[in-house]
Amino acid sequence: MGNCLEILYPAFKSDLMRKHNFSSDKVHTLCMRWKKLRNPEKMTPNEFQKAIIQNDEIKINYKKYYDSGEEIEAIDLLTNLVILSNGKLDERLKTLFHLYCFDEQSSMTPYEFVNCLNKSMEALCEIASIDPYKFNRSQIEVYVQEVSQGEPIDLDIFKAAVVKECYKFAEIFQESYRYLRTVSTIIVENPFPVISYLQKGNLFLGKYEIINFPDVIKDISSIYKQKYKHALLSVKPMLHNTGINTFELIYVTGIQGDKNFRQNYFREIVLKNKINSEAITEFGELPGGLLYKRISTIEIAQMTLKEYFSGFRLEKLHSNWYKPCMSEKDVIKLGLNLFQELEKLHKIGVIHSNINPTSVYLIEGNIEKLAFLDLELAIWDPIEILGSESPYFQQLPEDKYDTTFRDEDFLSPEHKELAEEYRKTSKIPKQNIAQEGDIYSIGALLYMALTGEAPKDFSLRTANHPDHTSPRELLVHWDCPTELQKLVISNGMCSFLLKILAFSPTIRFRNIEEAREELLNISHLLDSIPNELMQSLEHVVSDQSRFNPEYTCDLRSFEMNDFALEYLIKFVYDSKIPNLRIFGGCLPLLALKMNEISILDLSNQKLYSEELRILTLFLEKNESLQVINLSNNPLNTRHDSKKNGYSIEFTLKKFIEALTKHVNLTEFRMGKVEIGAKLSEKLCKALSYNENLEVIDLGFCNMEASGIKGLCELCHNLKKLSVLTISGNSFGNEGAKAVAELIKRNHNIVEIDISSNSILNQGAQYISESLINNFAIQHFSIHDNTIDQNETEAITHNVNFNTYFTSLKSKNEKFKEYAYNLIAESIKKWVTSHKFVVEKLKAKLLNPVDEVDLKLCEILLDSQGNLNLKPIPMKYTYNPGEGTVHFETKTR
Repeated sequence: MGNCLEILYPAFKSDLMRKHNFSSDKVHTLCMRWKKLRNPEKMTPNEFQKAIIQNDEIKINYKKYYDSGEEIEAIDLLTNLVILSNGKLDERLKTLFHLYCFDEQSSMTPYEFVNCLNKSMEALCEIASIDPYKFNRSQIEVYVQEVSQGEPIDLDIFKAAVVKECYKFAEIFQESYRYLRTVSTIIVENPFPVISYLQKGNLFLGKYEIINFPDVIKDISSIYKQKYKHALLSVKPMLHNTGINTFELIYVTGIQGDKNFRQNYFREIVLKNKINSEAITEFGELPGGLLYKRISTIEIAQMTLKEYFSGFRLEKLHSNWYKPCMSEKDVIKLGLNLFQELEKLHKIGVIHSNINPTSVYLIEGNIEKLAFLDLELAIWDPIEILGSESPYFQQLPEDKYDTTFRDEDFLSPEHKELAEEYRKTSKIPKQNIAQEGDIYSIGALLYMALTGEAPKDFSLRTANHPDHTSPRELLVHWDCPTELQKLVISNGMCSFLLKILAFSPTIRFRNIEEAREELLNISHLLDSIPNELMQSLEHVVSDQSRFNPEYTCDLRSFEMNDFALEYLIKFVYDSKIPNLRIFGGCLPLLALKMNEISILDLSNQKLYSEELRILTLFLEKNESLQVINLSNNPLNTRHDSKKNGYSIEFTLKKFIEALTKHVNLTEFRMGKVEIGAKLSEKLCKALSYNENLEVIDLGFCNMEASGIKGLCELCHNLKKLSVLTISGNSFGNEGAKAVAELIKRNHNIVEIDISSNSILNQGAQYISESLINNFAIQHFSIHDNTIDQNETEAITHNVNFNTYFTSLKSKNEKFKEYAYNLIAESIKKWVTSHKFVVEKLKAKLLNPVDEVDLKLCEILLDSQGNLNLKPIPMKYTYNPGEGTVHFETKTR
């Protein structure tokens, strides 16, 4: 490639552009000699040497003319000599003026001016080793016309015009140099050793000796600084042997340079000086756009948070849960440390504006010693930090909003919106970028520490989360964001992330102190969770003996606050805890989960609402239960009575919802649990799926009349229901009427208890009337109601008839055919002594339900359907062969 470049620039020599040792006065003399010869256009080398150079100490190399056999273009050579001569530019221009004035020495015609400019430009191209330039003479002529206006010009006008163009040429050559310098950084990996003044042994800044070639920094964490190549330069002082110093070098390349980068680089340095005790006093810009600063040991090869995170992965705990990349407690520590560092900036009015995993450094690899070392895009006002409005440290407007070199995954939504507004309008937005954006960015880092991923559109997806409009209440249903649902972290931490990463800044934490206080609170609450529970959940190292079927995780001796209870509720179902005790009796969790039991009898176990909530989680998926007995437990109160609230109602609702999954229940007992009228309807609906229910106990559940009505409607259709306990529900006459209707319609119920229900005489009448045609109920409790004795006796007689009639049938069943006569005779005696039985008996005989009833009907009713109470003659025959006695039955 080097040879190719030589072909492109064949005339290039290292000393070609050096000023020659001959003065401009001598060159002026040579020009005048040529003029006296009447301006010969061409001359041989010998002629030129004899007539023009003569004996002056000017050495001209005529080799190329001899080799080519060409003559010298005299004016071309003299023009080169004028340009390369030693002397002031003013003197050289004067010589050039006179050289091209042919008609009149005091003025130059437009034609002469055109020739002068044309030849001078050709000479400059030759001197600069630039390929021959195809000049457009017409453009030069236009320029000359503008300067001369078609008239001869004097020396002053000539000099002014040429000097102005010389500056333009100089700029062009400089820009060409910058361009080539930029190319040089592309074609080599390390461009720094190519720079002449960075060679080993050279002086740096005039007082340091370079002891090694610059060492390129391959991995630049800052996205912004990755634009250019960086190197570390090791030097030692010239005068004092105080060890090795290190400078950071940044090769800022580009045709137009990069004013923004330089400004921001210097701003970062002075900002760090403000924050840190160790100030950087040596920094600046070297020729060629090389930025430098002396760096401290703290800035050399530090690990970034991104590198630290790369060592963590989500760990699968079991089928449904993952341990986070960093534990919840470690993430809290990380957050507190980040807030501590951010507070240093915010206290002095600085907005970082680009917090991301690559901008946070672990000093000496210690996660507890963090630092923000990349502050090149921080937003701050020089007047506040430096006390002056120095132009070198002003931030250009576009750098506040530009997201090109900011990590948008960690940038607040409002910052991105303002950046988009600025991009579209090129106008400074009215709204300023605020410190809350930095707090958002730290939240994004904590999110990544837990999940292993950036939050991306998490804020947008959770913009309408209920947490944003009302405070979260513990122990009730809470919508955990999908991205966090599988992580072993508390709902408190999930809620914290929702708030700190909220789409709207008005919902987020207002300042660092608020966010820090919340993290500290979560940390304190995590510490309050008993270690016994954490081990049983396998969230810390645990002994496998805890998971034997006989083991019980007993938490009764620990203070279980709502945070710990919520934590338990969140993870208990997927745990391997066999049995659990929180405040009262033992909950057989594993047996319920594995469908190993059919009877769940937890009556009188002092179970509270919190335990019902745990139990509900397992009832939702259990399929084996046939009997549920939760009677006589304070399920409608919290263990801490001061905390009674919405969570209790919520728990009861969830419990009732869980019952809808059960269809095989034969018994359901929940007596002395205050369900209330409101939930009774839902409970009845849940129980309606169980067609084989035989026993329902909802005594003292405060169901009231409306609740009892719904329950009675349910019981109408339960063909196997035999026992119904609804005492103590204060349903009054209205509820009694519903019970009476049930008695009329369901003739399978054997036992009903409606005691203590504020029933009056009217309600008792409803009951007694319904019992006339009900022959199934054998036990009916109605005590502790305000009922007259007559009404009570009417009910009692009806029930007693059912009981006695049923017992007669059962007692004489063994006598087979003869039983009908025996039963009939017993009934006649009973009717004779208890006149109230007559109507009941007649109704019973007119509504037979089995063969015995039919036979009794034949015996006890005459052809008109009236009772025949005469004694029945006993006729029999003896069969000696069979050894049996056969009694004749009455025939009609």
